Amino acid sequence: MDFSETNIARLFGHEAAEDEDLELLKAYYFKSNVFGQVANNLPIRLLVGHKGIGKSALFKVAMAEEEADGKISILIKPDDIAGIGDQEQDFLKLIREWKLGISEIIASKVLSSLGLQYDGWRANLNTYGGKFIDFLQSTFKADKYVNLKGTKKIIVDQFLSSGRIYVYLDDLDRGWEG
Repeated sequence: MDFSETNIARLFGHEAAEDEDLELLKAYYFKSNVFGQVANNLPIRLLVGHKGIGKSALFKVAMAEEEADGKISILIKPDDIAGIGDQEQDFLKLIREWKLGISEIIASKVLSSLGLQYDGWRANLNTYGGKFIDFLQSTFKADKYVNLKGTKKIIVDQFLSSGRIYVYLDDLDRGWEG
């Protein structure tokens, strides 16, 4: 057997789930009871654990399953939130900045995942007062998006009937001190 880096990675996988090929990860991923506690329809779940225990792998597999079921599933990582509220000193205003920032990130990721980014979407979101679910439902019902094809149409229809977006926040403690 050739123990090249490529074959070793193929045999044992990558150290980090985010670097792993999805099909290979799904082939060897073991769904423990924790998977069922996280991948469900509850409005919010928190998964806390030490580095390297498989949180990112769980998220990656759960997201793949949700997408296969026609659900909108997005991942938010530290680079996505960098800069939110950096200049704000007032605590209450900082909370508002974070709420608006997270809403914009979610809306942007949903629109771009469906290939529907357009000029002026941020201003339009602001007219909804940060209620991004209402904004997205209104956007998807608009005439210019009725002609979506195939998988994208199934995903939009599923979202319009359920009003659910599955949001995963991963690795947000990177660089955390304190």
